[in-house]
Amino acid sequence: MYLNEEEAPGKITWAPRPDLLIPAPAGSQLQDEMYRPAYQHLDMYPYEGKMMYIDTAGGGQNGDETVAAVVFFLHGYCFLMDIIPLPGGFREDVFTALSAAAYYWGVNNIQVEKNFGNGAFAETWRPLLTDYYLKTSSGTITMGPVIEDVWESGQKEKRIIDVLEPVMARHSLIINQAVIEKDVSSAQKYAVEKRSVYQLMHQLTKITRDKDSLIHDDRLDAVASAVRFFVNRLAHDADHRMRTKSAQELAQLMSDPFGRGAKNGQPVATGNLNMFKSLTARRN
Repeated sequence: MYLNEEEAPGKITWAPRPDLLIPAPAGSQLQDEMYRPAYQHLDMYPYEGKMMYIDTAGGGQNGDETVAAVVFFLHGYCFLMDIIPLPGGFREDVFTALSAAAYYWGVNNIQVEKNFGNGAFAETWRPLLTDYYLKTSSGTITMGPVIEDVWESGQKEKRIIDVLEPVMARHSLIINQAVIEKDVSSAQKYAVEKRSVYQLMHQLTKITRDKDSLIHDDRLDAVASAVRFFVNRLAHDADHRMRTKSAQELAQLMSDPFGRGAKNGQPVATGNLNMFKSLTARRN
């Protein structure tokens, strides 16, 4: 599904129906099946978390990419909003592209793999990120998100699978359809025989627990690490979260039925009218 940048359905239901099958993008060798949602709750909710993870790389002869993955969170779902594959190494255009993506998506948290350069990547990027936010916002935002260094340990393949397998088994990873298209188009710069190994969907479907099961794993590693940030919050299912939010809204309505605390110039007597309509609609 194509994802909204600000909000998402409160609940999404998956089903392997033929009419919901997403066709593979042109130029893709993807054979595994992916499906659109069978049902989306009508109520939309703002995302509860926005994270970017950067899997760093040195580039060079091995051709590894530096990849940023942007994952949002809501009601026990992880939404893969974007992947940003970039050349490896310490390049100014790479830092600029990462800063632009962080600003565009409005991420709250940024984590950078510390293994490459022992933290030098994040240390170099921090002042550039702050400067980008300052200039792009015309001074209204004086500081970007905090960049946290993360040291990755253990066998990479097992680490990736241990994060993604339970999330995908419960259909809690929702992928922006634009990511699937970008995944293919961004690999066109590589030789024809190498394109598929750089693609996220190839890495996702071909990984095993065997060491070096993938030629390249940069895109998948970035996605898994971004999802991992929200793993502890995945226990909250969508129905529970929606009931909790409705109860909170009802409590607010009852404590201020005439909207005396209303803002933005709403009339006092109708300050909570929209909330009342929303709550009524949900119960019907």
